[in-house]
Amino acid sequence: MADNQSSYKNLISKPEFSFWTPIIFTAVSITISFMTLSSQVALQNQKLDQLIAAQGTLIEKYENVQARLGANEIAIGILQASR
Repeated sequence: MADNQSSYKNLISKPEFSFWTPIIFTAVSITISFMTLSSQVALQNQKLDQLIAAQGTLIEKYENVQARLGANEIAIGILQASR
């Protein structure tokens, strides 16, 4: 066990290992963060596209509401005036 620990300590104390480990860890962390953020942005874009499609459907459905409302207001005004 003591021999195994000493070889481990020797490995960590090597300048090559102590130099490259932080660089590799930083590169992997940046890559994982970028991939996570990229997937989150893609998900938000997908949700936004769905929202735009739903909004387009609502606009098509209620496109003539204002004209129909105006016509109904005129008809109600005529009915109220005839009372």
